Amino acid sequence: NAVWIHRNLAAALLGAGRKAEAKASLETLLAAHPDMTIKRFKEAMVFSPVTLERIGNQLRELGLPEA
Repeated sequence: NAVWIHRNLAAALLGAGRKAEAKASLETLLAAHPDMTIKRFKEAMVFSPVTLERIGNQLRELGLPEA
């Protein structure tokens, strides 16, 4: 499902200073996966712990729930 790209795209857009687009990206993800949380994101991805923490913090800033 191509919607999964929004797990990373939302954080990347926020990191680029494009907060409105980042929020829209997260909304797209949540429309398809309303039960998405930071915990689930971290469990699904295979990034280093440092990268998972950074992206988790960005998703948190956008309003994604922790668990």
